[in-house]
Amino acid sequence: MTKATLCVAGLVFASLILAQTYTGGISGVVTDPGGAVVPGASLRLTNLDTNDVRQQSSNDIGAYTFTALTPGRYKLQLEHPGFKRFVEEPIEVRV
Repeated sequence: MTKATLCVAGLVFASLILAQTYTGGISGVVTDPGGAVVPGASLRLTNLDTNDVRQQSSNDIGAYTFTALTPGRYKLQLEHPGFKRFVEEPIEVRV
């Protein structure tokens, strides 16, 4: 069986939280090479400066969101059975 590559359309966003705390976020949609969404993909987001790790799965429409991220550099890894692992780094969150 040939393994296809997971693709991700992402958006880095910044938000202002009360008490003047500045954080950002990363969101996107996991798709296969044909553009079909991939629900249940495992996502792992690592802060490259602190090694803090967050994990979640894409929802039923392939979407994901990581919120309340401190400014910094991140690595995003996606995995799903039958697909090659996708890694994107560095992703810079600025606010």
